[in-house]
Amino acid sequence: MMNVEEIKLDLIRFVKGFYEDADVLYLDITKKEVELRLHVMEKDREEIKAFYENNRKIFKDETIKTNIDLAILSEVSIRVDKDGIFFGKSSFDFLATNVVAFYLLEKYLNDLMEELPKKLEEYRLHNMAQ
Repeated sequence: MMNVEEIKLDLIRFVKGFYEDADVLYLDITKKEVELRLHVMEKDREEIKAFYENNRKIFKDETIKTNIDLAILSEVSIRVDKDGIFFGKSSFDFLATNVVAFYLLEKYLNDLMEELPKKLEEYRLHNMAQ
């Protein structure tokens, strides 16, 4: 039997199988909700800029802060629950945060987003059995 802390550690290991620099900020096993903090790796910075430039039709409403924040944004939060995927609030430019989150989702986390609900259900069922 796993307690909540053990489940959280197992979940962190699971997520790191998809993206190495991640933490779990919030976990509610019964609701199958999780919020992940993803740290931006330096090796991705140039690709994030290119991703933004290549997808300007999608990413509108650029502000003065967008490009500045894209260069310095160090982490984003992604929440997964029964209603979908949401990006956490940040003190950084809204568009810059969305660009980084979408980039990480597209490059690293597509498979995780498919597997994560199954993993959360597994934890929920395990927790109910205790």
